[in-house]
Amino acid sequence: MNGQEFFYPEIHPYDSGRLNVGEGHILYFEQSGNPRGRPLVCLHGGPGDKISASIRRLFNPEKFRIIQYDQRGCGKSTPKGVSETNTTPHLVADLDKLIRHLKIEKWDVFGGSWGSALALAYADKHPDQIDSMIINGIFLGRRKELDHLYHKNGLAGLLFPDVYEPFYDLLPEEYKNDPVEGYNQLLTSNDSQIRCCSAKAWTRLEFRLSKLDIDDETVSQYLEDIDACIEHALFQIHYFRRNCFMDGDSLLKSLPDKLSGKIVHIIQGRYDMICPLETAWKLHKSLKDSFLHIIPNVGHDSREPSTTRKLVEVLEGL
Repeated sequence: MNGQEFFYPEIHPYDSGRLNVGEGHILYFEQSGNPRGRPLVCLHGGPGDKISASIRRLFNPEKFRIIQYDQRGCGKSTPKGVSETNTTPHLVADLDKLIRHLKIEKWDVFGGSWGSALALAYADKHPDQIDSMIINGIFLGRRKELDHLYHKNGLAGLLFPDVYEPFYDLLPEEYKNDPVEGYNQLLTSNDSQIRCCSAKAWTRLEFRLSKLDIDDETVSQYLEDIDACIEHALFQIHYFRRNCFMDGDSLLKSLPDKLSGKIVHIIQGRYDMICPLETAWKLHKSLKDSFLHIIPNVGHDSREPSTTRKLVEVLEGL
């Protein structure tokens, strides 16, 4: 099983458009499902990903008015790959502009991984615009979370030494304790071969850890477009060098008041190697109206069958 049996049939957008959010950035957005349905905005992962046609199949097209958009610098939004005036506060402000542009008062907010971090940052600033939240693979941009992922002495590194060894082999000695900055240096090198090798190593680490069971051939497919790998890696590093322009620990303290009375569903794979369960657990314990769904025997990817099934079930129960 690959999770496809739990998805709704493929659907196509009934509307698309572009929204000028200022500072030279224009967002691309799509709407699908029921134009008179329950509004739901889907926040993609990354940072640096884009709209996913498969993700919208999680939502009942008769029930939901599904809104997807490419965040600043991503996908079909322009200018692509640009990091200037591209921070989490900018992305939060963009969501406020998008909901007003679409003349929506409140919507359900859905996001996974980086999308969960953006969802929580948005909730902190605009809780009045949120009806409910459904988030998975919880991430708060904290240094300890980034160290867990990129340091070989983190939990993932201890379990996957064979994956981390080639990732670390490329790092100059002075950056062994700061892999994110080290890869920033490698990816901005004047040597094209160094840029290529480091982009592949950065991308391979992420995708190799995204599922508990993933073969090398599948991972290799993500490495075929080297220019896209370089762009995506640099976009992530732009955020990760700065703790994603957010204070995750402060969010854990402020969100209980902001989200009081709002239903928050937290879906988390027990063996998530990219966004460990601890963060989801702390968030759940801080939010009295939250429900934590721990999915056994899965990792980070929301397309793992058990996670997909739970997401569809939770969304149907809204």
